[in-house]
Amino acid sequence: ELHCYNSKLTSLDVSGKASLKLLYCDTNQLTELKLSDCTALTELDCYGNSLESLDVTDCTALVRLDCNDNKLTSLDLTKNTSLSNYNLADQTYSIGEVIDSYPLSKLPEGFVSSNAGDWTGAEYDEGTASLINFSSTSVTYKYDCGKQMMPVTLSLTSYTLSSVIWDISNFESILLLSESI
Repeated sequence: ELHCYNSKLTSLDVSGKASLKLLYCDTNQLTELKLSDCTALTELDCYGNSLESLDVTDCTALVRLDCNDNKLTSLDLTKNTSLSNYNLADQTYSIGEVIDSYPLSKLPEGFVSSNAGDWTGAEYDEGTASLINFSSTSVTYKYDCGKQMMPVTLSLTSYTLSSVIWDISNFESILLLSESI
């Protein structure tokens, strides 16, 4: 059992601690949490941090997970078959300034575009695996973790279109009209 909550930690590596059952590392400043080979871990509280990724695939005994209020854009819970109590809410990831489109390949490792759906605030272009036509500085989607849909918000500082596409089909009539005035 490890209690290191509210300790201003920025990274934590408990890899190889096969007998660790309970980990409470919430309300820190964690940007990295390594959990490989933590096969006996049953409870993990890592909420209130700055985690952009979380790999719990080796934590096969996990029953409870609270990772809300982080910066996760994806999460794989398919190997956590015992998981029955989880809180995945309040995931907000900043993507900064967007010009024209945002390729989803820029999101942290582990994001699988086919697991994301219900996009609001922008359109998902499947052909380019990018977000386009932004209508808000907050883009939301739901990510299929294998157990539950995790709501995620992508926060933009600004959105700019760098070029304008003109429809020239009426250009001649516009030109004639302007010459006759």
